[in-house]
Amino acid sequence: MAANDTAFIVGAGRGLSASLGRLLEREGFNVALAARNPDKLETKGLALRCDATDRAQVEAAFEAVEAYAKLAKRRGLTLTQLALGYVRSRWFVGSTIIGATSMAQLAEDIDAFVDLDASTLAEIAAIQVHYPNPSH
Repeated sequence: MAANDTAFIVGAGRGLSASLGRLLEREGFNVALAARNPDKLETKGLALRCDATDRAQVEAAFEAVEAYAKLAKRRGLTLTQLALGYVRSRWFVGSTIIGATSMAQLAEDIDAFVDLDASTLAEIAAIQVHYPNPSH
C-alpha cells in the first residue's frame, strides 16, 4: 500500500486495530474503521458499525467503504475531505471536532473542510440508501 490508498480496518474499537488506524492516518492513508460501536472510533475518515464476527456485516461494510472510496476518488477528494465535507453540509451540525495529533494532520484536516457540490451530496445519499447501516 502507498499513501493515499484506502485502508479498511474491521474490529477497530480499541487495541492494536485502533492504533493501526491512527498510524495509517498519520502516514497519509485514507482510513475507514469499523467496530460494534462506531461512535467511539477515533478517525478523520469513515466510521461504520460492524460486528467483526459476522461475515455478512463485514462484507456489507467493505462494500460501503469501497463505494465511498470510489466516490471520493472520482471527485478528487480524500475520504477525510468527503467525510468532513459531508458533515459540514448538514444544517444541524453547529461545529465539527477534529482530533489532529500532528501538524501534518491538522493541516490535512483544515484543508479537508471543502464544500461538496449537490451532485456529490446526491451520490452520498444514493450510497446511504444502498447501505443505510452495513451491519444490518
